[in-house]
Amino acid sequence: MQALIKYTTVIEEVIALYGSSDFSVKLMTDNPWIVGIDFDLTRYQGKPITYDSTVSQNIPAPVNQQPAPSNIYRYTVQPGQSLLDVCIQIYGSNDYMLKLITDNNLIGVSPPNLNGTVLIFDSTLIAQPSLFNKNKNKGVVYATSAVAQEVVYSNEGQTIIYTSEDGSKIYTPES
Repeated sequence: MQALIKYTTVIEEVIALYGSSDFSVKLMTDNPWIVGIDFDLTRYQGKPITYDSTVSQNIPAPVNQQPAPSNIYRYTVQPGQSLLDVCIQIYGSNDYMLKLITDNNLIGVSPPNLNGTVLIFDSTLIAQPSLFNKNKNKGVVYATSAVAQEVVYSNEGQTIIYTSEDGSKIYTPES
């Protein structure tokens, strides 16, 4: 079936057509000209898009759009972290990247300047709660856009100082 494109982002269009962001891959498969989840649909508004209307009819109505408030946690993005880093930091996998994007009204997988941004996430989806808690308690931060800048030696050993793209210093946490 075809509909006219109404939104500027793939996620918004998927939710409008299917009622859930879970069908992003389906929409991109049915429309191979959409080359990624962060593809800009602005210039295609009002043009036809192909979608499977039988899929959205089989989606049960949501009982509750948002998880219970006690399941919502907040996470402050650290210097040097990409959205993928954050997703792995909080969920333990990249499986919930789209959920993280939609829950926080982000545009695309590479939003600019995330440093210091407070994001919400559903704690019931954490893949390995014990690893999440260990990382949190020890101050472990996944930050793949950080680069080693200098090594500082002391009587206790060495500390590697990392600097993110914005120049913020990130210190290796103690083991």
